[in-house]
Amino acid sequence: MDQDKGIRFDWENLSFDLAAMTNSFGSQGQFTVCASGILETFSTDFEPYPNWQIESINLGHFSFFSEVPWITNCVRSALKEKKGVIRISQYEMHAIRISIRDHWGNLIFSAKFDPKYDEVDWIAPCRSSDEEQAISESIKRVLAEAKFEREWKNHVVAKELEAYAHLLSGKITHPKWRDPMLSLLSRKRNS
Repeated sequence: MDQDKGIRFDWENLSFDLAAMTNSFGSQGQFTVCASGILETFSTDFEPYPNWQIESINLGHFSFFSEVPWITNCVRSALKEKKGVIRISQYEMHAIRISIRDHWGNLIFSAKFDPKYDEVDWIAPCRSSDEEQAISESIKRVLAEAKFEREWKNHVVAKELEAYAHLLSGKITHPKWRDPMLSLLSRKRNS
């Protein structure tokens, strides 16, 4: 954790302190780390309930895959400090997931973020295309239920369902990354 103390994030401008990250980030890195979650607008007299949607913000690019655990830990530390909230003008994004994508935008893997527990919980990717299909069907059902709840003005439940569907979608990694990530996660759990 001591190595993270020098890392500072500037959430207002949505950029890293690049001087502190010169060894990890390149201007055109092969991988992108992003935070995603629920982006809310504040309630007004005209709209008594906050409006929300799931959004993703690119936090930076890096060139070396071996830096992923360290970068993710830095992001986790910064999000914990802000209690998982990234404030952007009149909006707030409550981060729930950290994702790594390749330079084509393909999802490599994701982690669930919860500021209450100060943890990054890696989301295991689907083990097969059949499991991926089953997860995709589950996501569709959850989003249909969320839409129903939203129409009935049950905003709390709708938001929770949409967040759950977003976390489930973190299991659907690009097929070329599936086996390497499963191998990496099994080694991490065995150590």
